[in-house]
Amino acid sequence: MIFVIRTRVHTFSNSPHRLLATMSLAAVAITAILPFMPFGDWFSLVALPGALFAALAAMVVGYLTLFEFSRRLFHRWAAPLGAGSSGDLEGRLLIRINVTTW
Repeated sequence: MIFVIRTRVHTFSNSPHRLLATMSLAAVAITAILPFMPFGDWFSLVALPGALFAALAAMVVGYLTLFEFSRRLFHRWAAPLGAGSSGDLEGRLLIRINVTTW
């Protein structure tokens, strides 16, 4: 999820830093391998079924799709608020929220 939140542009239009990608994938791999390690029994870790990983992958794809759609809607909504820089987005959103709630 850190790959989609870290940038304002489309999710796959620019790649993350190699260190971020490597560390994230290593954390996922180590977590998946832990139940098969010798000390996995000591911690009562149980291997998860493959169907769970398939369902998890489907949920991640659905989340990424929903996030990308929401990001596009948000930036379309926030763009008419003015010609300020992206650093001024928070102030512009507060103005938009205050005007629309009254």
